[in-house]
Amino acid sequence: MEDIDAGTEETVAEEAERLIDRIAGLRIRTVLGTETKPEYNQDNPVFRYTLVLSSGDSEEYVYSKPKDGDDYVLKASHRDEYFKVDDWVVSRSKLVRKKDDKEATKAGETSMKEDVSDVS
Repeated sequence: MEDIDAGTEETVAEEAERLIDRIAGLRIRTVLGTETKPEYNQDNPVFRYTLVLSSGDSEEYVYSKPKDGDDYVLKASHRDEYFKVDDWVVSRSKLVRKKDDKEATKAGETSMKEDVSDVS
């Protein structure tokens, strides 16, 4: 995850695995076009991952929170287009927790950090 304070936050592994499962079945809401626009906020991604294919080639996927709206913008390195995807695909609120919340998680009382992926 981008934008994690390594001193006080950590990725929730179980939620990250669920996200990967959702990404595998990703559905695009809208094709936004091929023009790079500042409102896509791609300079401040909230989530990024790289897939290494069996051929050895890699593809990078970058998700950003646009300056307006509740959805996310996806840019895949192997495509010219930008795509709009639903917010539930990338919602940061379940992926990141304060490190102090480990004990609460073990007790079944997870206190997840609110969605702070809006970096505008």
